[in-house]
Amino acid sequence: MLWRSHLIVVAAAVLAAVACQSSLEPSQAVRLELSDTIFVRVGRSAKVPFTLANRSDQAVLMPRCGDALTAAVERWNGNEWIAYLSGICPAIYPMAPAILAKGSDRASAVSVSEPARFRLIVALVDPPQRVVSRPFVIR
Repeated sequence: MLWRSHLIVVAAAVLAAVACQSSLEPSQAVRLELSDTIFVRVGRSAKVPFTLANRSDQAVLMPRCGDALTAAVERWNGNEWIAYLSGICPAIYPMAPAILAKGSDRASAVSVSEPARFRLIVALVDPPQRVVSRPFVIR
């Protein structure tokens, strides 16, 4: 009888894991990809190229500034991620969201001047979600 209760607990844990994986799936369908994890400053800053990849089954609306994709930068302070660059766009550039078709990619870049550990954030307009890159280092 004891093995039966263990079996029920294991089955419940497996179902919970599958349910959690399914709820995370949409956020993984749109990814923020980096070409490397270490970028070196040339002069005063390092250029960090990134690609927003839409592997979902629908188009998404992404923020933009002119022809560039708008991304915020967060810095690791040892305990938490804090805002570093906000992705503000001067009003002289078009800021209407751009469409990223299903199955397509959009490349852009940000410049970071301070040596530290960072990550990028793109806040999709529709469907509303935050897409977060893996951490990277500026040297």
